[in-house]
Amino acid sequence: MRDKGLQTPAGTDVRVIARAFDILDLFQAGAPALSLMEIVHATGLSKATAYRLLSTLTADDILRQRPDGAYELGFFSVHRANAYLSSNSLVRRFKEAMASLSRTLCETVILSERKGDLITDVDVIAAPSAVVSVPPTGTSSLLHLRLPGRAVLAAGTESERQAYAARNRLKSINGASADDGCEFGVARTISDGCGDVAGVIWISVPTAKDIDSERFSGSLDLAIRQSG
Repeated sequence: MRDKGLQTPAGTDVRVIARAFDILDLFQAGAPALSLMEIVHATGLSKATAYRLLSTLTADDILRQRPDGAYELGFFSVHRANAYLSSNSLVRRFKEAMASLSRTLCETVILSERKGDLITDVDVIAAPSAVVSVPPTGTSSLLHLRLPGRAVLAAGTESERQAYAARNRLKSINGASADDGCEFGVARTISDGCGDVAGVIWISVPTAKDIDSERFSGSLDLAIRQSG
């Protein structure tokens, strides 16, 4: 990889870098590959500007272009993602407990990290014989759209939920609707060193499966306490 592909001379408008990150933000689990015109439409960039940025990102292997012309994440992006996961304090803190939970309960255990209004799955321990679709690491969404995010909202105050609703143009969110209980699994929030919600550990189960929710909840609570 070239060392200075995205570096700019002193005084160069930093919007170039911001635009490059706008493009990279488009590549999610649900959209692993995008065409030039899809990127143009999603970012609002001109075709020429988008193409120049894509050429630089491709040259540095941050993105790569497929034979059909679409762009996808390149080796450098995967390498950086792996480096992030190996250094992530939440992953290191709960890895052993998650593996033990998965073995004991024979279910998929997922660690999701909260950043602002988003929740992102950063580690997944699949059940020995998973019968549900396991979300890939990196799956990200607004808090109210998925179980781990709803657990974060349920753990917050009413004013925090209403502020979230206002920011995301929702009518309202209350504590009852924010917490889905065991509809798709059992979730528990985890705190950082300052007492703020840093993420969620949750057990994913099929919707039609009867589970011992008290046992699952107790196992989750114990695992979190033992992990400090």
